[in-house]
Amino acid sequence: MRVPFAIAQGGRVHLPAGRHLAVTWGVADRFGGMTRAMLHRSRAFVRLGGVPVDVLTFDHRDDYPQLEQRLRDEGELVHGMRLLNIWDWFRDQGTPAQEHVDDEGRRRIVVRDASGEVIRESGPWAFYRHWLDRLRSGDPAFVIVDSKTAARFAATYRRKNVAVLHVVHNSHLGPDGQLRGSRRDALEQLDRFDTVVVLSERQRDDMVGMLGHAERLAVVPNATDRVRRSTVPRGDAGVVVASLDGRKRVDHAVRAAQQAGVPLDVFGDGPKRQQLEALGTDAVFHGHRPLQGVYPAASLLLLTSKAEGFPLVLLEAMAAGCIPIAYDVPYGPADIITDGVDGYLVREGDIDGLAARIREFTALPPRARARMRRAARRRAAAFSDRRVTRRWAGVLAATAARHRAEWRSAAVG
Repeated sequence: MRVPFAIAQGGRVHLPAGRHLAVTWGVADRFGGMTRAMLHRSRAFVRLGGVPVDVLTFDHRDDYPQLEQRLRDEGELVHGMRLLNIWDWFRDQGTPAQEHVDDEGRRRIVVRDASGEVIRESGPWAFYRHWLDRLRSGDPAFVIVDSKTAARFAATYRRKNVAVLHVVHNSHLGPDGQLRGSRRDALEQLDRFDTVVVLSERQRDDMVGMLGHAERLAVVPNATDRVRRSTVPRGDAGVVVASLDGRKRVDHAVRAAQQAGVPLDVFGDGPKRQQLEALGTDAVFHGHRPLQGVYPAASLLLLTSKAEGFPLVLLEAMAAGCIPIAYDVPYGPADIITDGVDGYLVREGDIDGLAARIREFTALPPRARARMRRAARRRAAAFSDRRVTRRWAGVLAATAARHRAEWRSAAVG
């Protein structure tokens, strides 16, 4: 059902007609880049495309109504977006669902009516597909799956008037250069999706070489629409925005900042926090908190991950004129940063090189630093919500056309 929304100045982006469903496994209290990117894309669909978006979750969490209100208060959910959980939805319909393990050790989902009578019993994936059918009520739909966990069942959801797309938010490669184990179930049979979306051309090319199916792979980067000149006085401090886990290697950023003599503010939380604080540096750990005002006040951003997709933190920092200094890992940093122009790329794992680039930037005269900040804002503007949403419109239209053609061909065959 289409409802009226205020369309941003510049006219509507014409997204294909149909229900728009954003699928993830769950939304954590302290969610990371994948969830932020999914919510950002959904807001752009509402604001620029004038289409409602339902964000669907499947985890057992009993406080989604409270979480939804908090996300609205923080601007993550806007008018035209709903946050729907499968267990809450069936309960609200008066047909609560319960999970149990049968005598053969299989997970089973039982749905009961108001009198307690069993009206449906199935395995989990059949139950999830049933919910999507109930939500759509037969309407055409685009199902965009962001979570690799949810992608496993979504790959089995085949309907005549439903296009299913999977967004790969991070590198598909494991440490051995082969397909990452956590991606294998979703991607080894890539043709089960109508389209798989990656965030950079380099990743698409690598996936074509590894998995084939070039016609099903599309590129749509992350987006930002916060490009503006900072009016806040900047100090010399650097900033890290990341989960404090092994994959993000925040200890590299902390050590490099200490070596370069630059203050560092760290935003994020995770299992490595206590270990990082024990390093005894001058870094300040702020935990997980809203990032409003962080980038305009910071001089530079450090990104030291082992792998990325197309880091939203880079775009958001550059949009505020905060200069990124990033390890050149697959994928993302080299697709966004022009080394020495709007940021810096450092050989992966090179802490001394990271510190050298910090010193190089902080030693620049004010005019040179201002020039780099302008270049960073210009680069971020290339990934505006309007441009990226138009790209999404093209991918969705092509996906729907291919889906219809393949469905007709299968019916004839």
